[in-house]
Amino acid sequence: MSGYSHGWGDINLGTNWISGEICQDVYGAGQPAGMIAVRVGPRIIYHTHYAEMWGYPGNLIKAVVKVISSTDPRCKVGTRGHVTMYASYNGVRSDSIQFFLNAGCRDENHLYHGPQVDAQVPPL
Repeated sequence: MSGYSHGWGDINLGTNWISGEICQDVYGAGQPAGMIAVRVGPRIIYHTHYAEMWGYPGNLIKAVVKVISSTDPRCKVGTRGHVTMYASYNGVRSDSIQFFLNAGCRDENHLYHGPQVDAQVPPL
């Protein structure tokens, strides 16, 4: 399977508030293309500017999400979960985003990692 994800939004780390949307398109393995869109927030579960993932320092944000659109018949609108976003420091570009969705949306739980991922998180 292959896929991609893109998103946009606003964030205020001082108040643990986040707002935005993330869309994910997955295709391949003889399956029809699938798309889901999630609304992010409004609550940030966790954030830190002192994380390490993939062997590099950076910052990490975990936020609640809710499915707002889906072409996967098992993944119902309204399903909840969370997303983990990691942004590496110093131009390393080892960023990642990972979906953790509940119930019938588990097939949509994907990890995107590497130089093609560009996560941008504001400073404190």
